[in-house]
Amino acid sequence: MSRKIGLALMVAAGLPVCAARAAEVSSGAEFAAALASGDESITLNQDISITETDGIDKLVGTDVVIDGQGNAISNNGSKSVFYVRKGEKLTLKNIGNGYRVAEEKPVTGNFVEFIDVDGRTKYAVADKSFNGFAGNVTSEEGGGTVSLGGMLNEGTADVVNTVFYNDNGSHAVIYNSGEMSIKSTAFIGNKNENGSALDNTGYISQIADSAFIKNSGGWAGGAINNYGEIDGIDGTFVENSTFRYGGAIFNQGQIKDIAGNFIGNTSDSGGAIRNNMTIGQISASFINNVSESNGGAIYNNGNLSKISNSEFRNNGGKNGGAIFLASRAEQLEVENTNFVGNNAEDGGAISNISNYGVSVKSSRFENNSAKYGGAISDWVSGSEMSVANSAFIANKGALGGAVAVWETAANKILISGSEFERNESQMGGAIFNRGDGMVVENSSFKGNTVSSAGGAIYSEGDLTVRADGGVSVFSGNTANGESNAVYMVEGKTLLLEAKNDGKIVSDDGFTGSEDGWTLVLSGDDSGEITLNGEIKNAEIVSGIAKGNGLTGIADAAVTNIAGGNLIGNGTNSLAMNGGLVNIQSLGFERLQLKNLALNGGKLDIYNVNVDLENVKMGEMSAEEVSGDLALVEVKSLDVLSDGEAETTHVMFADNNILAGQVASQIAESAGPVYNYDVEYLPENGEFTFTRRERKDKFNPEVLESGMAVVASIGVLNDEIYSRVLADADRTAFRKGAAEAGGGAWVKPFASSDDLEFKNYHGADARFNGVIAGADSRVKTYGNGVAAVYSAYGAYADGEAEFAAGKIEQNVWYLGAGANFYKGSAFWGITANAGYARKKANDFDKNGKFDAWLGGIGAKFGYNCVLGNGWTVQPNFYATYTYADAEDYTTGKNAEVAFDGLSMYELAPGLKIEKAFNDELQVYAKGRYVYTGTGLQHVTANGVHLPDMEIEPYAEYGLGFESSNGDASLFAEVMRRDGGRTGWNGLAGLKINF
Repeated sequence: MSRKIGLALMVAAGLPVCAARAAEVSSGAEFAAALASGDESITLNQDISITETDGIDKLVGTDVVIDGQGNAISNNGSKSVFYVRKGEKLTLKNIGNGYRVAEEKPVTGNFVEFIDVDGRTKYAVADKSFNGFAGNVTSEEGGGTVSLGGMLNEGTADVVNTVFYNDNGSHAVIYNSGEMSIKSTAFIGNKNENGSALDNTGYISQIADSAFIKNSGGWAGGAINNYGEIDGIDGTFVENSTFRYGGAIFNQGQIKDIAGNFIGNTSDSGGAIRNNMTIGQISASFINNVSESNGGAIYNNGNLSKISNSEFRNNGGKNGGAIFLASRAEQLEVENTNFVGNNAEDGGAISNISNYGVSVKSSRFENNSAKYGGAISDWVSGSEMSVANSAFIANKGALGGAVAVWETAANKILISGSEFERNESQMGGAIFNRGDGMVVENSSFKGNTVSSAGGAIYSEGDLTVRADGGVSVFSGNTANGESNAVYMVEGKTLLLEAKNDGKIVSDDGFTGSEDGWTLVLSGDDSGEITLNGEIKNAEIVSGIAKGNGLTGIADAAVTNIAGGNLIGNGTNSLAMNGGLVNIQSLGFERLQLKNLALNGGKLDIYNVNVDLENVKMGEMSAEEVSGDLALVEVKSLDVLSDGEAETTHVMFADNNILAGQVASQIAESAGPVYNYDVEYLPENGEFTFTRRERKDKFNPEVLESGMAVVASIGVLNDEIYSRVLADADRTAFRKGAAEAGGGAWVKPFASSDDLEFKNYHGADARFNGVIAGADSRVKTYGNGVAAVYSAYGAYADGEAEFAAGKIEQNVWYLGAGANFYKGSAFWGITANAGYARKKANDFDKNGKFDAWLGGIGAKFGYNCVLGNGWTVQPNFYATYTYADAEDYTTGKNAEVAFDGLSMYELAPGLKIEKAFNDELQVYAKGRYVYTGTGLQHVTANGVHLPDMEIEPYAEYGLGFESSNGDASLFAEVMRRDGGRTGWNGLAGLKINF
């Protein structure tokens, strides 16, 4: 043993000596001597072993620091312990060199075997440690003898960076009744009766960054047994065990916070933690912990305030695979926590028998399983349980795939903002409920399944599904292979409540006992309920509810029921007490109700199919009808076939009382081919359908493709013909054929017209395009006739908008022509062929059809020269065009067939021109155009459609022409009135060769 040199120097210098006594030791004897002499700083130079003769039961110094510098302290049978008395302080640090985890079993040394989170066997190796201590200490405070395995603290003790290995006393390695802190310390393989690592009845400020591995206690607390107060625990607890309470921690005192990792701990009650008093908050991971009875990870029988930011994975117990809340437990808040793969007989993740229940927020439950309540089971009458913003995914349970509520008395159960997906059960794919008062709000249930009843929810108590400013959804849930959201037992009520712009949407059905249950549709007028699944055996109530204690409910939300067959299957009754119920589609179904009470509100029925050929339509019927304050209105009809008679009567409501309560504002409807005037007869419940006359007789869908072809001919072909033939009377040719050479030209044009047809209403047509071509040089003949020959191509695009929709057109042309001159007379002729691609997305099933055009046009005129630059020109214009188009099917399945369509135009005209010089002329012109059709063979479902002609119209306008011998330029603006009402413009440029 040697003293510090610094102390000797201070004495030699005559300085006051205030420093603590210090010693460096290399053996157990030196260590015991240092303690006995009152040294307050003891440093180990090497591993030491304490023998029975060394005796180290008591400290002499009042503030002793023992620094092992990584060396071990072993007890070689001395039966000695460290005893820190009241008023004394011990700091024990750096005893042992820590521990390591090995994947291969060491051949020698101190180690324990454990199963890691990855399922592999590993070894915690403590090469050097504080080990082998066991002894009896007579407590000066308690006056009794304490048998323990390392340290008795009645004063103040700090343990830092130390390893305690394989101490075997009848009590813990450390028994604390004073004040203590533990940091960066490991307890490995210790075996004692209570709290094999730590038994606390005093105060511990912290247990930080520490490890408790493979410790085992007899009765309680495999690692820690607490009857005192601990501010915080943060550590790793692996495979600690007891045969009774708390595999890792048993708490009968107060613990403020627990953090860390709990892996593979086991006990009879509370695989990792059992709490009988108070724990403030737990934020930790619990993996593979097991309880033989309750609480695979945690058994709470006291006040555990909160579990947050935690994970519970693969824990198991008989009740509460992860957490068991016993009868004395106060309400527990669980937040931001994941529960994955836990299992139990009751409550795969959480089982509650506490009157105070549990509050779950922003947590996830996945792949948990139990016989009762795959994720959560609640057993207590009147308990409060809330689940908010959480997810329940793929949990399994025989009763309640995710949640089971057992007591029949009124419970306060609120589930809000949560998701239930792919949970499985025999009854209640997501939720099995026996309690009255459960509320499910703004939550979604998707893909949950059961083999028996209640695809998403099975309820033996009154149940509310609410959308309050949010959305509640049921989709893809099934019971025994059939779509089902909720099953209700006899006499119970399911309340669907949508308010504050909330929406309830169910693609799945609602069903219940054949002896009857009640479905209430409620909320406010901003809410909306949409039901797309079948409802069975229910008394459906819209508005103020009847029976089951539900009274005073406000007017119902708007309820949309996808099909009449979903409620009208003969098993349901409907009481209209308020609100609006929309049957969105009746089809050909019979909306058959047991009883219909019309006490208030409104029932609207849409999309009723009508088959006039077979004289049938969707129907409505009720065995008994009462009340006359609610209106049943048919809002829309869909006539799918045409009848042979001019007027057809079809039955809708066969009950006389019901017939009188039905109304319809529908005045007209369209069949595949014909339009009908519609009238409902309340005296007998029939609708009458009478064919309309004249221009309204036919459904626009079957006419407008033909009119589009007519528009192409009457508008576009006229534009092409007239623009090409306009060169026949240009001044350049009247000056003398010999002066005019060949050239190339281009003519852009645009038009916008309202068209009026003889046998149908009009259309708006807008087109623009360009014509480009070339002329030959003038060819003269001996009889005084001159001629110019031309070839051209054209492209135009535009649209024609009709009552039933819009047809877009793209048209390409190729043509040739010739202009002839003799004296003051001229005549021109042109022929062309065209291809048109037409898109009719609004009313054509195929979306497009093609047409082919071919025709000839001619223009004749005579120039009367009046002198002083004035010329008057009477002229005559005529065309003939033949067109054919593809057959097509309309949106209402009418087969429209084209067998050809032809059209002609005749237009006498007059042009007055003033020439200011050889290079500039202005003119005014006009014409009156007659159109007619012939050879028009267009049929719809075999019915010949009327010929379609554009009404006659007048065209008039102004223009100018300028030429200088090398080029000519012209432009004009024209107005049309009559069958074509609108404007068009044309410009042209010709370059002479």
